[in-house]
Amino acid sequence: PTSYVSAGPHWWSRERHHELPHHHVGVYAWVSCSNGEVPANAVKVGRDEDGGRTYVGRARHEGDLLPAKVAPSHGGAFVPWGGLEHSKFNYEVSAYRS
Repeated sequence: PTSYVSAGPHWWSRERHHELPHHHVGVYAWVSCSNGEVPANAVKVGRDEDGGRTYVGRARHEGDLLPAKVAPSHGGAFVPWGGLEHSKFNYEVSAYRS
């Protein structure tokens, strides 16, 4: 299956991607964060163009809760919407339960 990743105003298709299997329900929790914070047990997903680590996140935009990439080196989360990436300073990060 193909997934799509946003990078600025552009979308890139990726043939290889990671899915969180449904049998792992209960293994992850959403943690409220802000201003580039991430918990130590956050789910890592890659690196941004500057080499900084990125994490699974979600944030509110236009009244909806949407997927986001969290980039601590850029001080927050980024929601793809309407062909653009929107920066968010209050967001949630997916983290492994202790």
